[in-house]
Amino acid sequence: MTKNVAARWTALLPVAWLTTFAILPSATLLIAQVDLADVARVLERRSTREIVWFSTWQAVASVLLTFVVAAPVTWLVGRHDFRGRHTLRAISSVGFLLPSIVVSAGFVALLPDAAEASIFAVLLAHAYFNVAVVVRVVAPRLESFDARLVWAARSLGAGAVRAVSSVWWPALRGAVVSAAAVVFIYCFTSYAVVRTLGGPTRNTLESDIAVRAYAIGDIGGAVVLSLLQIAVIGAVVVLARAITRGASAGVRRTRVALGRVTSMRRVVGVCIGIITAAAVLAPLFALALSSLRVGERWSLAGWRTVFSGDFVGTTPPLRALWSSLRTALLAGVIGVALAVLMSHAVTRFGRRGRW
Repeated sequence: MTKNVAARWTALLPVAWLTTFAILPSATLLIAQVDLADVARVLERRSTREIVWFSTWQAVASVLLTFVVAAPVTWLVGRHDFRGRHTLRAISSVGFLLPSIVVSAGFVALLPDAAEASIFAVLLAHAYFNVAVVVRVVAPRLESFDARLVWAARSLGAGAVRAVSSVWWPALRGAVVSAAAVVFIYCFTSYAVVRTLGGPTRNTLESDIAVRAYAIGDIGGAVVLSLLQIAVIGAVVVLARAITRGASAGVRRTRVALGRVTSMRRVVGVCIGIITAAAVLAPLFALALSSLRVGERWSLAGWRTVFSGDFVGTTPPLRALWSSLRTALLAGVIGVALAVLMSHAVTRFGRRGRW
């Protein structure tokens, strides 16, 4: 009884925080700014349907491309032990750790002019950004998968397709679906990548919400689109939970040393590592090179302008850096404290605590 009381108190602060800074402001905005006329006006527009359709299909395409791009390095990191494994996994996560506007700028610098402002650039940037999600979520499950189960199935007469559907997929289903759901949500709500690389005619729900709220002052329409976006995200989360329910969990490490496999497999592994590192670092290298060019000539003028403070109305770099560090530190302390309290409450309440 005492433990339950303590758990309730540990849950109180995070719930109060979320209620004060998320639920109440959202409810107030909804009540004050939205009526049935706004709902009908927004949902009946053809442009809204087109934006929802674009947001959805580009997110699905981004998920598929992300898995295609991430599959080789996920297989390499998840199934093999080799020197530099942790470094390669860290490099594959660089894109996810960067601000999306930096990733977009890197692709603007890397891609030819003909590929800019295209759906190809958007999908490529989304895949670059989300490779880390697949590697971080699927590789640990792949690492714990016992490949002897496949050999046993094959020895009992199962073909390759049957072995994949009855052995591999049940074991990896939870990780794959979870990663796909996270990538879908990130791409469905993409803002900076679409605005920078998609061109002026392409909008996701997220970017259209920003346009309505800040550019034309249509707060009611922005709130309606926000609710629509929340509904889609909620449906994806519920669907992912339904698919992953009952998925098996890993129980043992089954990585094999890369030096113990065939020479061809070693060559493939080395090529995957080199290509992955080059692909991740290429946009950053292109961005660094573009910072050294002004027009058609090489110059440090851009760097001198930033650090000299010649741009009127801009924040000096060191002050901006300190502001970012201070904000990140404060957010980290608050977030970790609230998460620890909530995690304790969830573990104490069990199934009821998930709410």
